[in-house]
Amino acid sequence: MSDKPSAAWYLAPIFLGIIGSAIMWYVLKDEDHPDSPKMVKKGWVIGIVLTILSFGWWFWWIQNLI
Repeated sequence: MSDKPSAAWYLAPIFLGIIGSAIMWYVLKDEDHPDSPKMVKKGWVIGIVLTILSFGWWFWWIQNLI
């Protein structure tokens, strides 16, 4: 069994959104540790939620500019 993947992988979806989630998935998909699939699922959720929030904020900001 390999070592547990680093929690620093959560920074990829936080800073890069869905793209960061895809990077996290690509790197951790072949890990043998039992926590890897859970980390990847959490990474996808974080990336999707933060992407939706950032797009929502951007659209709100644009609407208030006009």
